[in-house]
Amino acid sequence: MQNEERRANLIVERMRDLRLLRKQSQSEFWMKFGISQAGASRIECTSQISSPVLLLAELYLAGIIEDEDLYQYCTYPPRTSTNEKLLPCQANPTGK
Repeated sequence: MQNEERRANLIVERMRDLRLLRKQSQSEFWMKFGISQAGASRIECTSQISSPVLLLAELYLAGIIEDEDLYQYCTYPPRTSTNEKLLPCQANPTGK
């Protein structure tokens, strides 16, 4: 169990460092992983991260998946008829 905690702490620390290096807010950075700002704050402050998000973060840090891959499947928050404005993760950031 301690190894899992250490692994999560390391991954979260690297993700936070990357976010800060890119000068992105928690909302901007974590939205592509389906995480709200409140959830991002909780992750960065406590290193408590769900297994699926931890796996995505590991793949992201390893360069196996990229922003475009994550934007393709971004679903947070779900669009409704009253929420027609595209969120940054739903727009095509690369212009492709």
